Amino acid sequence: MRIGPRYDAVCADLTLSGGIIQYVQSLKYLGVCIKAHRTFVCNFDHVKAKFYRTFNCIYAKSFAGNSELITIEVAT
Repeated sequence: MRIGPRYDAVCADLTLSGGIIQYVQSLKYLGVCIKAHRTFVCNFDHVKAKFYRTFNCIYAKSFAGNSELITIEVAT
């Protein structure tokens, strides 16, 4: 993966122990998705999706218990 003004330029293949290392458009390092771009860019879409998935699960369960207090606390 390359970051900088020439991030999309074609480069010679890099080899390690006889195998070619592939260029990728994004990678995950310590839980942060970094994208190949002209400037340093992180992608947080997976974090947002996980948040909304968890929120919707808790919110749906609050309706199952018919607890208005929990519904109000979670929604605010």
